[in-house]
Amino acid sequence: MPDATPSLLQRLDSDDGARVLRYFNSASVHIPRMSLTAALTALCKFVRETDTETNEASAFEKEEFIARADDLLNKGLMHAHARSMWEYIPSFAHDTSDIDGQEGRPLADRLQDCAHYWAVHFNQHFAERPDEDFEGPPKLAIAGPWTETRPPHQNTTRLARFRDDAFNIAVMPPSASLAQTIYQALCEVTATPIDRPTDAVLATSDGPGCLAVTGRRGQGGLQPVVYLCPLGSCGDATNTPLVSLDPGLTEPPCALAMGIERKLVFVADRYRIKSFSWDPTAPPTAGPSSGPNAAGFSSTHTLCSKRFNGPLAILPGSKLIRAGIGKIGVWNIDDGTGSHKNERPLSDHLCARTDRENIDMAGGARPDTTIQFEDRTLLPTAWHYHAPTEHMLCAEDGARSGRYGCSLVDLEARGKKVVRFLGVGGAVRSFSTSDADANVFAVAGGDGYARLYDVRRPLPVLTINTGKGLEHCPDALYVHPDGIPTLFTAGFRSHSVKLWDLRVGACVYELSTGNNVVMRMMWDAPRNSLYAATKNEHLDAQGRHVDYRRVDIPRWAARRSQVNDDRRGTRWCDRDDEWDANQLSWPNRAFHGEDFFGYAYDAGGHALMRYNFKDNADPTVLPIFGGAS
Repeated sequence: MPDATPSLLQRLDSDDGARVLRYFNSASVHIPRMSLTAALTALCKFVRETDTETNEASAFEKEEFIARADDLLNKGLMHAHARSMWEYIPSFAHDTSDIDGQEGRPLADRLQDCAHYWAVHFNQHFAERPDEDFEGPPKLAIAGPWTETRPPHQNTTRLARFRDDAFNIAVMPPSASLAQTIYQALCEVTATPIDRPTDAVLATSDGPGCLAVTGRRGQGGLQPVVYLCPLGSCGDATNTPLVSLDPGLTEPPCALAMGIERKLVFVADRYRIKSFSWDPTAPPTAGPSSGPNAAGFSSTHTLCSKRFNGPLAILPGSKLIRAGIGKIGVWNIDDGTGSHKNERPLSDHLCARTDRENIDMAGGARPDTTIQFEDRTLLPTAWHYHAPTEHMLCAEDGARSGRYGCSLVDLEARGKKVVRFLGVGGAVRSFSTSDADANVFAVAGGDGYARLYDVRRPLPVLTINTGKGLEHCPDALYVHPDGIPTLFTAGFRSHSVKLWDLRVGACVYELSTGNNVVMRMMWDAPRNSLYAATKNEHLDAQGRHVDYRRVDIPRWAARRSQVNDDRRGTRWCDRDDEWDANQLSWPNRAFHGEDFFGYAYDAGGHALMRYNFKDNADPTVLPIFGGAS
C-alpha cells in the first residue's frame, strides 16, 4: 500500500531550513551568520512553494503551518538581534525570480553619491564588520555631478535626480497625464520651518482636507506642539500657512490620528488623548495657539488613556481606538464627552514641563469599551485600518515581544491573527494602502527594506532594498496616479525621497530633502502633492547647528542660476548672486555632495517639505537655502 502524502506540518518538520533553526534554538548555541541567512531563506522558500501548490490541506492546517514557520523565523531573528550579527539583517524572504536582472536579490537602486557614501558610511560600517555579506558598494554606479544627467522635461525640478535608464522605464499611456507629470518630476517645491517632528497624518477627500504634524519644542524638547494645515478643495493646491497649537498635554505627543467624517485630529501622550476640530464652522479654540487663523481650531475631547499608550486609529462609525498591552480602548466620539465617566485630574508628578500655565490637567473621559486580545501580551506599535477586509494591519515591537513581521488582526474576534505576513527582519515602521488596489499593501521596515504584500499570501510579492544595508526605511507610500502602481520610499541617512515604478521594479528618481531625515510622508491625491515631515540631525539640544563646514556650491547649483546645455537648452532667466558662499554652510556628514542635485539645498532645520506636481510647474519655485552657519 503506498505511503500517504505527508501533511504540511510533517513537511515543515523535515525542511532543511526549519531543522537548522530548530536545532540551534534547542541547543542554545551560536549560529554562524551565513548559516542563519541560509536557514531563514530556505524556510521562506519552502513556505512560498507550499503556498503556490494546489493541495487539500484544511484551512486550520494551513494556519497552523504558517504560525509554526513564523515562530521559527522569529527565533532566528531574535538570535541575530541579540548577538548584533547585523546592523540591518539582509533580506531572506524575497521572491528569487529574475525581475531586474539580479536573480536572487531584492530590487535596489544602483546609484549613490559615492564620494560621500564611501567616506561617511562604508569605512565606518565595515571597520566593525569586515566579513559582512553586504549588497551595496560593489554594485553602485559612480554618481557624477547633476549636469551629467538628463532631466526629462525643461520644467523638471532641479531638486530631482533621475536615473540614466529612467526614460526607458517611465513610459506612460497617453491618458496618464497626471502620472506623466509625477514621473517627470514636474513639481514646485516649498519648505516650511517646523519644530522637531514626531509624526504626521493627512486626511483627504474630494472636498477640503487637513494635514497634521506633531512635534516637540522648547529646551530639551519637552513641550508638545501640533501643526495643522487646512487644505483647499480638490485641485486647489494653495500653500496654506501652518497653524501651531499647544495641545495642553504633559509631554510631547506619541500618537496621532485624523478623521475625515467629523473633521477631528486626535493627539495623544502616554496618559491622555486630546482632539481638535479642523472644521471651519467650529467655535474658537480655548487653548493656547499661534499662527494665522488659529481661532478656527477648537478643542473638542479630552480622553483618559493611562492603560493604553500605543497607536491610535479611527474606525468606521466614529469610533476611536488606542492599543494597550493585550487590550484596546474604544471611545465613541459621536457621543461627545457627556456620557463618559471622567478620571480625576492628573497628578503634578506626571508632568515634566515647566510651563504649567499651558497644561490642561483634566483627567479625561474613560473608554466606553475595552476589548481584550486573546494574546494578553500583544502590544501593537504600528497599525493601519484595512478597509477591504475591515481588519487591522498590525505590527509589534520585535525587541520586546520577539515577534517580527506583521499580521491582519480581527478586533471583533478578540484580536485574532487572521493572516500572518512573514519576512520582515526588523521593526515595521508604517503601513500604506491604496484605494486602487484592495489586496496589496506596503510595509516600511526597520531592516532597510520596503515590501509589498498581498493579503492572500504570507510572503512579500515584491521586496525593495531601499537602505542598502546602511539605513532603515522610515516610511513608504503606495499610490496609483492614473492607475500606475507607484511607491515613494523615505530615506533616513540618505536624506531623500525615491520614486519607484512598480511595473518594472526600478527607481526612477530621487527628491532632495535638504540634508534632512524623512520622518513621515503623506500623499494628497486630490491636490497632487507629496508632503514629507523632515528632521535635521545637525542641531543640538539648544537648536544650534553643529558639524557644519563651509559650503562648496558650483555656480550652476545656485538657487536661481542659469544653465546652458545643448541637451536642455537655456534654463532660468537670470543669475541671482544674492547668496555668498562664505556665509553658507553644508553638513560634514551630509549623504550627498553639493553637486548631486541641480540646486544645492540645505534646509538648515526641521522642515515640512511639499512637492506639488502640476503640468505647468514653475521650476524656479524652490525653497530658500537654510540659515546654518
